[in-house]
Amino acid sequence: MGIKIFREHYIQKLDRRADAIVFLSTEDMGYVFLLECVHEEKEDYLNSKIRSWKEWPDATDYLSRLTGVHVPHFDIIVLREGEQLCEKLPVLD
Repeated sequence: MGIKIFREHYIQKLDRRADAIVFLSTEDMGYVFLLECVHEEKEDYLNSKIRSWKEWPDATDYLSRLTGVHVPHFDIIVLREGEQLCEKLPVLD
């Protein structure tokens, strides 16, 4: 499995910084997600970050240019203290 991680990636158009943008790939599949690691962030701030991405009409185009592959869809994974990332990822066969 291949992986590209863009940590603390600032998106000027949104005036937001994603904790990480992650691209996982197998031979014929890919999965892109934004990872938000919550430690002391207020829920309102976290929700505004998530809403910004979901409402941005150019999000998939931006992610496609960033990763170098066509990204028709992406997920946002919120990881809170004590949670395991592996439990939140889909199975990539």
